[in-house]
Amino acid sequence: MKKASSPIRHCHLRPLALAVLLAFPVLAAAADAQACVGTAFTGDRRAGIMVTQPPPYVLDIYDLSFPIAPLSGPAVQLSSQSGAALTACTGRPAAVVRLTPATGSGIVVASIGRPAVPPTRDAFFDLALPGTDKAQGGEVLVVNRANIVTTARGAHGINASSNTAGYPEAMIDALRNLNLARFRFDVTSVVAPGGSTGGVGVPVTAALVQTREVISPADPAIKRTEFVGYGIEAGSFKVGVDGGVEFAISDDDFAKLGLQTYIAQDMRAAIVLVDAIDVQNRIRHI
Repeated sequence: MKKASSPIRHCHLRPLALAVLLAFPVLAAAADAQACVGTAFTGDRRAGIMVTQPPPYVLDIYDLSFPIAPLSGPAVQLSSQSGAALTACTGRPAAVVRLTPATGSGIVVASIGRPAVPPTRDAFFDLALPGTDKAQGGEVLVVNRANIVTTARGAHGINASSNTAGYPEAMIDALRNLNLARFRFDVTSVVAPGGSTGGVGVPVTAALVQTREVISPADPAIKRTEFVGYGIEAGSFKVGVDGGVEFAISDDDFAKLGLQTYIAQDMRAAIVLVDAIDVQNRIRHI
């Protein structure tokens, strides 16, 4: 039985090994098809190559006199702080490039995007507020035919990244250090349940609020209270300019509620901010 099963296992392994070997020419052909014609770096580049803040850029390294072997830092570094598309190509099929950095990585390509600071400042807060501007890093491509040898701890052969750095720190610090003591919100009007407008500090007739409990069909454990309407009128609310609320109810109004005198009743006032964006009429900036 062992002799009969051995050839079968051997036959299954051969196509798999052949498929792995055939995969490499396919990858090489794909790399050759990439557009690597760009800014040429040839000749003596032993000290390393560093290009920063370029627009969309293609770095084309070939025909070097010596291996790229800087004493510190990467052998090849291409970076953008404005989210530019970056391509780094090393070597040609007939002339292999060697990268032997002493302490850094072989090839480092990084494109970092950053949202623009809004050109206008918010009229109320007097600073630039984050908006919906998106700024991701650009497309990063490395087509490598170089022999790369790194020896330092944490030094990679190829390190390619594309990300966003977020808004500038100066803009974030302005939000972080905002002095809220400069702002005050005053109540300027009070609307009664019937829709009539009352004055600040003036008693406004109160009414019982009728609600019902609504259970989520997706999850019975999730419940919310839904407003249905107003019931009988009883008592009054007085709203101060600072938003403080006083509630008063007479014996006659309390009797309307149909409660026993020894029963405690929780009375609540719903405060709704209307047109809070109206800076001139409802918000005072000091």
